Amino acid sequence: MPILGALGLFVTFLGTMIKPSVPMKCNHKKTDKINIIKVLCDKKTLVFILVASLLEGSHGGYYFFSAIYWKDAGYSTEVIGYLWSLSTISVIVFYFISRKAFSNWQVKSLFKLAAISVVIRWALMAYSTELPVLIVCQILHGITFSGTILSSVRYVEENKYHNYMGLQALYHAIPAGFALALVSAACGWIYHHSDINVFWFMAAMGIPCLFLSVIDDDKDKEHGLTVRFSPKEQNSI
Repeated sequence: MPILGALGLFVTFLGTMIKPSVPMKCNHKKTDKINIIKVLCDKKTLVFILVASLLEGSHGGYYFFSAIYWKDAGYSTEVIGYLWSLSTISVIVFYFISRKAFSNWQVKSLFKLAAISVVIRWALMAYSTELPVLIVCQILHGITFSGTILSSVRYVEENKYHNYMGLQALYHAIPAGFALALVSAACGWIYHHSDINVFWFMAAMGIPCLFLSVIDDDKDKEHGLTVRFSPKEQNSI
């Protein structure tokens, strides 16, 4: 166990040493004053905040109750530690391959991928506690967690209609802060009554995101806002 723990820490350290290779195209406006209310009232911003909140918030029950759930299912603390380490490794791998794998993907497509993975992951976790199923669920963490963050960061960085700091503040305050805390509290109440329903609830949070588009295609094409890793690429998913 100590050797595996040290190995996990070493792999994580190597991941932090990787130089980011994904070029970002920042189109945000540079203004002296930030009107948070104006940014928040924009329809496209509201859709982005809603989708990001649902996807990030869906991890609330996982962070606080998955270890308890697995322990009640009969797994030892060692196995639970391995499962958490696997999710960390999946995040590192996701970022490592993200440039080649998603170089031509639009932000809305990345959000859709994260939403599909959220529904599948939490539904599987609710359906079965068999170790192979849990391994698949933990591998999907690289998409449900990192995919949501990558999509959100790209939306904030590449948005040309609103101030960068305003969007960034809203993202950290609502999806990454308030929504996650609110869902975590709700999951605590649900878990008290039915532990398995926590994961069905989290899976249901991804369903609306399958039908919501973060970016209005027609308007963005008209204004030339096609967000990708590389502005030179012309094809997109």
